[in-house]
Amino acid sequence: MLEQLRIENFALVERACLDFHPGLNIMTGETGAGKSLIVDALGLLLGERASGQYIRTGSDRAVVEGYFTYEHEEVAHLLEELGLEASPDNSMMLSREIVKNGKNYCRINGKIVPLNMFQMVGSLLVDIHGQNEQLSLLLPEKQLHMLDLRGGAQLSGVSERVKNLYNQLQKVQAELNALHGDPAEREKMISYYQFQLTEIEQAQLRDGEEEELLQRKKILQNSEKLLTGTSQAYELLFKGMSQVSAYDQLSQGIAMLEQLVPIDDRFKDIISLSQSCLYQLEEVARQLQDYLANADFDSNELEEVVERLELLGRLKRKYGATIEDILNYQADIRQSLAELEQQEGKIALLSQQKVHLEEEYYQAAHELSGLRRKAAAILEKEIQDSLRQLDMPAVEFECRITSNSKITLSGLDELEFYISPNLGEPPKPLAKIASGGETARVMLALKAILAQVDSVETMVFDEADSGIGGLTALKVGQKLVQIAQSRQVLCITHSPQIASFGDSHFLLYKDSDFGRTVTNIKRIEGREKVEELARMLGGRSDVSTAFKHAERLIEEAAQVTRLL
Repeated sequence: MLEQLRIENFALVERACLDFHPGLNIMTGETGAGKSLIVDALGLLLGERASGQYIRTGSDRAVVEGYFTYEHEEVAHLLEELGLEASPDNSMMLSREIVKNGKNYCRINGKIVPLNMFQMVGSLLVDIHGQNEQLSLLLPEKQLHMLDLRGGAQLSGVSERVKNLYNQLQKVQAELNALHGDPAEREKMISYYQFQLTEIEQAQLRDGEEEELLQRKKILQNSEKLLTGTSQAYELLFKGMSQVSAYDQLSQGIAMLEQLVPIDDRFKDIISLSQSCLYQLEEVARQLQDYLANADFDSNELEEVVERLELLGRLKRKYGATIEDILNYQADIRQSLAELEQQEGKIALLSQQKVHLEEEYYQAAHELSGLRRKAAAILEKEIQDSLRQLDMPAVEFECRITSNSKITLSGLDELEFYISPNLGEPPKPLAKIASGGETARVMLALKAILAQVDSVETMVFDEADSGIGGLTALKVGQKLVQIAQSRQVLCITHSPQIASFGDSHFLLYKDSDFGRTVTNIKRIEGREKVEELARMLGGRSDVSTAFKHAERLIEEAAQVTRLL
């Protein structure tokens, strides 16, 4: 239940705080006083689109807050699912702030939450019935949804099973569509991948091979230079033919130094270091000899290396910039080839799964159809009885269900409401023949019926008197009182007959404050309420006839309410 609504800097409302009560809460005021602002403010608390145009001129932000209490566990369960802490006393504060820079903030119990989360919570707390919803009643899918609501928990459970099976079927079908494709194209891809895989596998690639080949090519191309240089180095360092080698010269130098040791023993360290150099020259000479002895510069090998490098180049141009890339591509196409070759098996498995799901779907959908037809028979009678209470004594109402074999999210049924407002006329689709007043009464009748099964505790009716007046308005007022016996009802109305039934009455009026127009809201009772009804009746509040008529309306409404 909405306990309190606080509005700040919202359009023409500078500041207002409304304490609502159980039962029927009526809101009235002259045309243009701002009654629709209350519905707009409540809409924001349900997650409707926020606009900077709502911000009062001269202000930086607008705030709408609603303090709710709730009884149904469904609200507490949703809060738990969303990770929000429920209050021990089953109370909740919803807040919506619109800032001039274009941002807006949604808060639940002071915690900022995403808009979709805010909408989920709000939808369990308040149900707003206005002109838009009245028009939506003319849509067959909306009518089917209302029938399902009336069907209760059993029907809802089967309906949910149908939806789950439909979603599974859609998923399986999407996988089949992706797998099937064009069979010829799939065979073409298999052949293409097999060719590529064979070409790469035959090459027997390995990481680092290209660098090794390039180095070997460099060596083979410079074989003569390598042999000549190695031989010359060997002669200079160790085996001099035309001159004394470095080894011989170093040996002679060591012999001369040894003759100086008896004179100055510091030459011992120099001799030791020189002998180390001598040993190293011997090792260099040995390695040079080994290089010359083992040098294998086959011209055929150079040709093979060049051919191998050309092969690698061709593969790189086709499959990757490096050998590593080619090997990675090889792994990818091997996987792709395996998947393509396995598709036939997957298609068979998914096709079998689809057949099984379709069998389950049709079984559940037929069960749903049976439950809907039972619920439709009950709903027809309830709406017909309710409409006769709403001054449509000769009305005939039907829920016409047609079934087909097409698989849909809502099952195999299509529903359309048919109505005959006048005696002797055959029922026709509601969307084609109902007037605005008749549509409003059908919606009111549905709301009254669905209030028995819907968990939403607060219902808002924006101009439920649309297109009606006089005695019919009194009947609408009685129906609102009936709904208010199990739900909190907020009703914005121009009808004094409906307003007379209010348990609480709020008056919206315009005033001037420091040269600016503001909308004010106050709760009225007693004489103020009589005066407001007299105004709504079309007479001045000081005219005794209108005043007496207003008093009589209030007295008669009180008598009717006691009898309900």
